[in-house]
Amino acid sequence: MGTMIYRLSQSCFRDLNDILGKMADQPLQHGQANGAAPRTYDNDEGSLSKKRLFMEFANGQRDRFIKALVLSDWARNADDMGRLISVIQFFREQDRNQLAGMDNVGYIKRELPKHL
Repeated sequence: MGTMIYRLSQSCFRDLNDILGKMADQPLQHGQANGAAPRTYDNDEGSLSKKRLFMEFANGQRDRFIKALVLSDWARNADDMGRLISVIQFFREQDRNQLAGMDNVGYIKRELPKHL
């Protein structure tokens, strides 16, 4: 499990570096001389595409880490899950046996008058 999380974090870091490289290649509209943008709505296409790119990256990584969390929770509870599966299987087998027993009793009740 630790290896999976380690590889997932390495992959995330590698993808983050790729995204940051793509973002650095996109030009921006220059604001003021000090680099600050005026206090208006950010409608620069380059800035919006960078934000969109980063949000897509963040959502994708979030999904991957949630899947890893679900797998680790399941692995932590694997013994309990195995026990639960065994109990369910036992009850299903008991149900089948009960149905077969009722079927046999019905058969005997139907066939008994024929043999008397």
